[in-house]
Amino acid sequence: MLFNNFLVDTFKIFKYSLLTFLLINLIGILLIKNTENFPTIMVGIFLLGFGIAPASTIVDEQLTCRLGDLSGNYSYFRSAGPIGFLVASIVAGQCIKQYSITAIFSLHIAILLILLGIYLSFPKTIARLPHPDKSKLSDLLANKTFLILMVCLLLWGLAESGFTQFLALLMNNYGYNSVQISIIMAIGTAGEFITFLFITKISNKLTYKQLIIWSFCFQIFHYFMIIMGYSSFTMLFLGKFIGGAAFAFVWPATTILIMKKLPNTYATSAQGAKAIMIDGIGPILGFQIFGLSYQYFSLHTAFRILIIIPILGVVYSLIFLKKT
Repeated sequence: MLFNNFLVDTFKIFKYSLLTFLLINLIGILLIKNTENFPTIMVGIFLLGFGIAPASTIVDEQLTCRLGDLSGNYSYFRSAGPIGFLVASIVAGQCIKQYSITAIFSLHIAILLILLGIYLSFPKTIARLPHPDKSKLSDLLANKTFLILMVCLLLWGLAESGFTQFLALLMNNYGYNSVQISIIMAIGTAGEFITFLFITKISNKLTYKQLIIWSFCFQIFHYFMIIMGYSSFTMLFLGKFIGGAAFAFVWPATTILIMKKLPNTYATSAQGAKAIMIDGIGPILGFQIFGLSYQYFSLHTAFRILIIIPILGVVYSLIFLKKT
């Protein structure tokens, strides 16, 4: 993702970058769909990830730039994300039920064709805020605000890893059925969507620092609901809803902070780094910590240990994030 976003910053090509990544995505899914050869499948998965990963961050960065002084309204547009995720999950489930698991490949290709029509309507070049700077990539990597934000996002991704993979396993161990598990996992998306609709008004009353701190607090609440209320469907439901709200706090806050506070020559690269911390490095490390805790103690104890991470996130943010 960083390499892809760096290319966008370097050549300042918006539409054709997205179209290129879409083509790579298509090649990847076709390889997976039409072969049973394991090395070929791995190549397809690599191409799929290479093509799909940068799209959202590139669009995020361009959206905030084009909104300009109205960048606070970014969350209204971003609320479409959880809707798409929820609809795609339902449609994919029905396709698998009615046909077979391979039906999701055809569904994926159909979505890519829709995206093709959307991308063709985009402008050719990327937008930049007025008075673009002449900074180098090394200036971004050495920027204090950038480094502080990346640590915050790393901690956030670490904490979130427990909810994305291990919550369903915990519920299964305590006798919840598949329908109940599906509802709990889906309600996080609902919490994210609803909070995105109101986060603009909330952000008018809170600083970006406070939004990030509150997102960590919501994660702590989510862990607390699991640790104390794992036997109660209602408490898990409430915890997962608040967990979805946590993402709706941290994502717009850091997206707009990157747009306003960092060298804009490499803004797309910075947005890519944000996504890597939340969705890549953070969860990967979190899975390892969670897995080891599960192996040597228990799944329930793992949640008790991982609650330390969002607590550290609150402390770190209070100390290092300036009032913005």
